[in-house]
Amino acid sequence: MKKVFKNFVLTVVLVLAFVRVGFGEEKQGGQIEKKYPPYPDVWEWMFPIEKGTYIAPSLIKLQTGDYVVIKRRFIGATITSEKSIPVACYLLFENQQLPMDECEKLHDCAIYNKNCDFLKQKNAKIIEESYLKDEFPIYSGDVMLDLGGISMGSPKCSMGYKSIVLKNVKENKIILSVVPVYLYDKPIKVYINPYCEWNWDYNYSKDYILSPISFGDVFSGIYPLEDGNFLMKINMGKSGVYFIRFDSMMQTKSSIVGRRIFFIKEDEFKKLMFKQVNVREDELHPYSDYEIYKNILNYIKSKYLKNSKGGKP
Repeated sequence: MKKVFKNFVLTVVLVLAFVRVGFGEEKQGGQIEKKYPPYPDVWEWMFPIEKGTYIAPSLIKLQTGDYVVIKRRFIGATITSEKSIPVACYLLFENQQLPMDECEKLHDCAIYNKNCDFLKQKNAKIIEESYLKDEFPIYSGDVMLDLGGISMGSPKCSMGYKSIVLKNVKENKIILSVVPVYLYDKPIKVYINPYCEWNWDYNYSKDYILSPISFGDVFSGIYPLEDGNFLMKINMGKSGVYFIRFDSMMQTKSSIVGRRIFFIKEDEFKKLMFKQVNVREDELHPYSDYEIYKNILNYIKSKYLKNSKGGKP
């Protein structure tokens, strides 16, 4: 992965000590002034999570053009629902924190569909994560951003990955198809699934392996911005959540792309995961879990880690 941008990258680590601000400055007549886009030169945000806290699945888009990330804490659960309370609400591009009374209203609307009149009054909008049913795929000129990947197996044994696909709609040509992979600071324990036949022939000494990477659920959300850029939500397990900003061609100034987050071309990724790739999807035969993790880690070490400092997949 080559370095695309040379200018200094500002990484924002969001903490509770941020100055609290409101939804935006009002003009005469009560209208809130729009600030973004253009967006500041910020391309990544890291949200640490403590035990029992989570980042809400939806973002709130404000009339100013900024986006709100909600951190919440679960306080109980029933058979049909989980109950949470807001911990903090962060403005991404303002790099600040909303007052708690406003945060509570945003949380209640985004999570429980309550107090949503407050959003209507402020002309704010909930932006859903994941497949963005009402806004996906994302278009920027002739370029379309969509999701792909493979899902195979049975309810007891599943295998697959998600890919991100860039396509030139006018030429009906795929520009880029990549699989996100996250490299942990320390390997995590992953239990071997005894129901998966691709694990039967491998002689495991324990019922788990220590995995240095994650690829199945690395990203859980893609959120379009107004200038053709988009935000990608990256899960870091127990460590927290990253939001990374990309332009319409998937270029970024994020310092962790090529260092902690890797985008492996899908054709190459299939070779690391399956013994034979030139067959139909229903005939694919995966390596054992251990071999898959080993193949991907060795590929990352040989291709990315020596010279990469971020940029373009």
